[in-house]
Amino acid sequence: MEPPPIATTAPPAVEVTESDAESESVALELKAAGNDQFKRGEYAAAAASYTAALAALGNGGGPDGASHRRALLSNRAACYLALDRPGDAVSDCDAVLEGDGGHLKALWRRAQAHEQLGGEHLDDAMKDYTRLLHMDASNKKATEGARRVREQLQVQQSAKLQGTTVPGLLARISDRKGADVDASAADLRRLAGLTADPSKAVHVVRERAIPLMSAAAGSSNEALAAPALTVLANVLEAGISAAATQILQALPLGRLGELSRSPKREIASPASVVLSALASSGISRCPGGLDDAIAFEAMKTLVSTIETAELPQN
Repeated sequence: MEPPPIATTAPPAVEVTESDAESESVALELKAAGNDQFKRGEYAAAAASYTAALAALGNGGGPDGASHRRALLSNRAACYLALDRPGDAVSDCDAVLEGDGGHLKALWRRAQAHEQLGGEHLDDAMKDYTRLLHMDASNKKATEGARRVREQLQVQQSAKLQGTTVPGLLARISDRKGADVDASAADLRRLAGLTADPSKAVHVVRERAIPLMSAAAGSSNEALAAPALTVLANVLEAGISAAATQILQALPLGRLGELSRSPKREIASPASVVLSALASSGISRCPGGLDDAIAFEAMKTLVSTIETAELPQN
């Protein structure tokens, strides 16, 4: 006995209306114009042509409408890349890949856009380049893109690790040479926290960074001065004898005295600690002769005055 025939349902025929045919025709003409403009390097004009083509196509365009929309969006993304508008390029490529995850041009352009954006977008760029290589291992452009992004990610990771150690933070502050004060202030705050551990405070001396910290401590910028003073106080409280002489050479006592009388506790408190530590250190032997001896006696008088006064309240 023969099995009963399996019922099959044919896909519904897509009715192509005169309106669909007309919108498709207009869209294709605009697309062709955009292609010519792109070849001539007229990227803004080409993007405008592709946008007009998308508007003409709307949600219609017959059975090929979706394919036309993806091509137009991908082409416009290429324009946005050339116009240094990577965020817009990502949006267009996302729209294409939602409908066709294997669209190579859109994937390639999105990878480039993420790479242009840089920073936190580099991980997404690497994912797209890797996906392209899984689809076509011989893609030389994707291979080169993945190499570039991998190097940038390694630099990022190195910078992150650098920001977790005393030598790394000192190097970052020094490399800025006074630029990007906000970033340096943030790194100094991290240093202040790390150097509370005496085993880490010693690195400030080992890295020969006392002059750098002293310059920041004497700065008129309180965001730099407060944490730098705390770092110096931590170094002195760790009992690192070499630090006292270096601080006296780099940070004028008069400036230290001013800082210790600051109305802000976060400045006055560590400045007072630095002065007291200097006064009680072995620097009292004053190897530099009379000038050092006079300076040292002035410092002891200043410290005595400070110790009898109350620190400012917040």
